[in-house]
Amino acid sequence: MLPHRARDSVQYDPAHRQLHAFRWDGTRIHCDTPAELDHALGTDCIYSPLLVSAAALWFAADHGVDWQLPLGAPEPIRTLASRGTTEGYSPSTLQRCLSALDRGYDRTCRLAIELLSVDDHLCILDPDGFCAQVLLHVMGQTMGAALPRVSWVRADPLPSDATIVLVHTGVDQRGAPTDHTLTPALLQAQQRALPRYALVPFGPRNDTPSSADVDINAVVTARGIYRPDRVARYHDDADIGPDIISLT
Repeated sequence: MLPHRARDSVQYDPAHRQLHAFRWDGTRIHCDTPAELDHALGTDCIYSPLLVSAAALWFAADHGVDWQLPLGAPEPIRTLASRGTTEGYSPSTLQRCLSALDRGYDRTCRLAIELLSVDDHLCILDPDGFCAQVLLHVMGQTMGAALPRVSWVRADPLPSDATIVLVHTGVDQRGAPTDHTLTPALLQAQQRALPRYALVPFGPRNDTPSSADVDINAVVTARGIYRPDRVARYHDDADIGPDIISLT
């Protein structure tokens, strides 16, 4: 079983300079060197490369090498990288980052399930896996027996009878998806006129190229549900409310 909390998904042991994570089958894995971790990520055997990258920053620094963050890394991980470069890493800084990720993903998924009905066949499109696990956990907590059918896929093809797609991807300031590996699956959903909602806990980025061919219906963040053309307001002052999508 894969963990649904960031703080349970990856750990770094500075005393032994080992990074601990999970394989996709739920078994634990540890890496003794950044090269070993890089190989494991390159062969797609580690669950949630996104979360692993947070601990990998400290892990790599202790081994005297730089670690390249994945494109579109969320704000808590980028903040950790920035502060770690100037102040160094510690258990408390890593845990603050992981706790911020947990809060952001939990809030986003709780908003996202308001978009669902019991008659849906939900397709969760998430190659990283962590958002899918949080979403499944939150659905089990809050929806009780009134659960829709759920399929989790990491890439295309989508289930033939899916009725709604929740996709874990970055978006740019116009609300366009930035994870190009998901373009074929999202185009499938678009051609079938399925509702498509992007799960982006920490808002849009302006440093990643988007896929101009793909449209989504709304962007779900930890601050609210935005129309794609208004998602840039995520970065405005906290007292400015988002444009909420009508759920009726």
